[in-house]
Amino acid sequence: MRSIKLISAAVCTLVAFSQQVFAGSLASQAATPTIRAELARSYCNGLQPYVVVNLHVNLADIGVPGIVYVATSDPNEQQANYTVLGSPSWYAFQGEAMYVPYAVVGGMQDAALTIPAGELGWKLWVGYGVLTPKAANALTSSAAAQANAAALGKTIPAVDPDHMRRAFIQEDMRQNGKYLAVLDWSRANVPDCNPNPY
Repeated sequence: MRSIKLISAAVCTLVAFSQQVFAGSLASQAATPTIRAELARSYCNGLQPYVVVNLHVNLADIGVPGIVYVATSDPNEQQANYTVLGSPSWYAFQGEAMYVPYAVVGGMQDAALTIPAGELGWKLWVGYGVLTPKAANALTSSAAAQANAAALGKTIPAVDPDHMRRAFIQEDMRQNGKYLAVLDWSRANVPDCNPNPY
């Protein structure tokens, strides 16, 4: 299993995503997880604890462009945070509609995700979505419609293809149960990296 290499968060096109969707609504949806992910190990990097989660991608999704998402939610699933690849921190969701990618992947495959430890008692969520052939065709059709309209001297409302791509990938994750709660943060799975703070 390969580890996703640390890359600058700036490489990923980041858009804020809704705490109610990933941590709240996703958790309460009836979809049964269709992916597997489990804790591989935890460790300290200085004073910062990390966990490594093995994400197993469905066979049909291997090699398909996609996005990996990582979030954590409070026990009542009223608050949520997200993190991005290479960051030692968590960031609060602000209620916007789109998810923030942990990593944008050119071709999905099994991966070891290095994630900063979250607040004790909260849940760690991991998920991914892919750009399905149907969604890719819709993107191509949208681009063709824009070009045809321009050739005829007409305009149709512009649609950001990157936004559409993220929306299709997000919907694949939600509709097909490609997310799950991996663990509850606790001292059983998060090391105390600062046992003597004074």
